[in-house]
Amino acid sequence: MPRHPSDPKLTDYLERYTRGWITLTELFCTIAKRAADDNIEQFFANCPDELRKEFELMIADYGEDEAAWPRTFCIETWIPGNRTNDVNDQHEREQKEIWDGVRILKQRIEKR
Repeated sequence: MPRHPSDPKLTDYLERYTRGWITLTELFCTIAKRAADDNIEQFFANCPDELRKEFELMIADYGEDEAAWPRTFCIETWIPGNRTNDVNDQHEREQKEIWDGVRILKQRIEKR
């Protein structure tokens, strides 16, 4: 996913998590959506060991068979008039972003 220069750094989301503003699952999904080769090392350099272990456990759910990977869902509110196809397309794009990030996270964890 191309990032806009004003997008928060991954470490900003880490701070939001440590302050209790977002949950572990929200952090994981956000990091996965925004993970890139040029930012993931900085995230893990600032990630506490216990949180890194939590990420490793979450990544373990994504085995070798990508067809069996878990799907992520979000509870959302859509304004009236949105077509079902538009909503489904958005969900598919978000799922792809998460899975692309999971691939980056898996590579990073396996390198260790």
